[in-house]
Amino acid sequence: EVMTNSIYNDQKMEFETIKLINPLNNELSVLRTSLIPGLINVFETNLKSSINNQKFFEMGRTFKQFKNKIVEQDKIAGIFYFDFQKIFKQETIEWFKVKGFLEILLQIFGYNNLEFQKINKNLKLYHPTRSVIIKSNDIILGVFGELNPKFDQFKELKKRVYIFELNLDLLKNCRAN
Repeated sequence: EVMTNSIYNDQKMEFETIKLINPLNNELSVLRTSLIPGLINVFETNLKSSINNQKFFEMGRTFKQFKNKIVEQDKIAGIFYFDFQKIFKQETIEWFKVKGFLEILLQIFGYNNLEFQKINKNLKLYHPTRSVIIKSNDIILGVFGELNPKFDQFKELKKRVYIFELNLDLLKNCRAN
């Protein structure tokens, strides 16, 4: 488990943020709306340090604007890769294996009727064709998929990196489980 800061620097942000009206300093001027960018930074730092066990998760608070108010949400997110590529040559087999892992996790929390929809174009951190929005009874539980190949810093890894983010408030009995 890792813990990243919920306040970021506004420079070079490739995701939606909420700017603070009166920040303490310019280094900490926006609230995070996703846990994924922090996990990507941790992943990249460990990759540069030649650490091979790259499976991280974070449980934390994110923020979003809704009807001119800031709403806090508890989320869980993860970033990881598997060594399936050595065994399976086809990309689709690895994708379905990893997706199945997440489906089993959600079944533990009572979600058996899951729907998977194409992601929106504004989710730029996710691969455009190997990522999905996870729904149950028209409620969005989260997002799962492969990290967008535009991240050049992971090309030397030569493995597909997967990311997910789920809304903890929607996972029944998440604290007990």
